[in-house]
Amino acid sequence: MALLLPAAPPVRAGEAAAPAAAAVPALPKITPASRLPGVFRRPSPTSITDLRNIETRVKDVVSKVSPAVVSVLLGGNGGALISGSAVIISADGLVLTAAHVAEVPNRKVTFLFPDGRTANGLTLGTDHDVDAGLMRITDAGPWPFAPVGDLTDARLGDWVVALGHPGGFDPKRPVVARLGRLIIKTDRMLQTDCTLLSGDSGGPLFDASGRVIGIHSSISTNAEQNFHVPISAYVQDWPRLAAGENWGTRPANVVGGRGGGRGGPSATATAVSGGVRIDTVNPNGRAQRVQLQVGDIVVKFNGQPVTSAPEFLAAFAATEEKLTVTIRRGEQQMDLEYTPNTNQGRAPRGGAAP
Repeated sequence: MALLLPAAPPVRAGEAAAPAAAAVPALPKITPASRLPGVFRRPSPTSITDLRNIETRVKDVVSKVSPAVVSVLLGGNGGALISGSAVIISADGLVLTAAHVAEVPNRKVTFLFPDGRTANGLTLGTDHDVDAGLMRITDAGPWPFAPVGDLTDARLGDWVVALGHPGGFDPKRPVVARLGRLIIKTDRMLQTDCTLLSGDSGGPLFDASGRVIGIHSSISTNAEQNFHVPISAYVQDWPRLAAGENWGTRPANVVGGRGGGRGGPSATATAVSGGVRIDTVNPNGRAQRVQLQVGDIVVKFNGQPVTSAPEFLAAFAATEEKLTVTIRRGEQQMDLEYTPNTNQGRAPRGGAAP
C-alpha cells in the first residue's frame, strides 16, 4: 500500500524556500564480536602459547584501529586550550569522546591524526551525567574509523585495550596502547585496570575483537580506579547527542567518580599558567574538606604536574585513597593532604613558593 505524504506548501514568487532541516547522523551499526583464541575465554594464560596469542591479538587490534584514534584541541573557557583524545567511528567523521573534553556543543575542534594530518570539526551533544560526548569532522572524508561494539557478552576479567595520547599529541610517537582487564561493568560505567594518564581522556577502550566498547572518563593515579563511559550509554543517548543537546552535571565526590550520588562538582577550576586555578568551592564537598580555597593554584596532584582543569577535577573526584594536592596560595606553596572516607584532612604543610 502506498504511503501518502502531505504535499509541501508552494513557494510563492519572491519567496525563498525554507532550508531543509539538518539531518541527525545515525548511529553506526554494531559490529559482531570476532572468534577469539581460547585464552580469551579463560581466567588467565596457562602457557607460552597463550601469552603469544594475547600478544598477537593485541598487536593486530592496535594496528587496525590506531589510525582512527585522534588527539583533539579545543579553545577552552577564558582562552585556555583543552586537549584530549577521541576515536572516529564512521567514514563520514563521527567521533566519540568524553563530555568533559567536548564541554558544550558547537565548539570548533582540531583533530590531530597519528599520520600527521589534521582536520576541522565541531562538537555535537554532551551528556555530563555519564561524561559522554560526540563530535563530527566537518572536512570532507572518508576518514579511518574503528568499529563499534556492544557489551552483551562482556564478562568481568575480559582483556581490554586502552588507546590514547597520554601527555598530549606527539607526532614522533605512535598511539599509546595499554592492556588491562574489565573490573566492573554497568550500562552507565566501566572500570578497568588499564593504566591511563593525563591526555588519555576521551580516548577509546577496545575489546579483544577490536571494537570500541568504552571511552576514557575519570583518570586516577591508582591503576584500578580508571573509569570509562560504556558504549551502551552512547547508544542510549544517541538521539540527543546527535541532535547537539547539552545536559547533566558531571558527577563528583562519589565513590570512584561514578554512582552513589549525582551532586555537582565539589569545585570548579580553570587552567592558568603553571597549573589550575580554583574558581569555586562548594560547601560540604571534597574540595572544602581538603581545604582548597578560591584562588588557589593547583600545581601538582599526587606528585604529578597539573595542566588540565577537567582532568584534575576528574582525578580529584575519583581517587579513593590518600591524596595530596600541591598548591600555591599567595606567596606560599603547600601540600594539602586528605584521606577519603574518613573526612579527615591534615593541616597544610609548606613554605614560600619557589
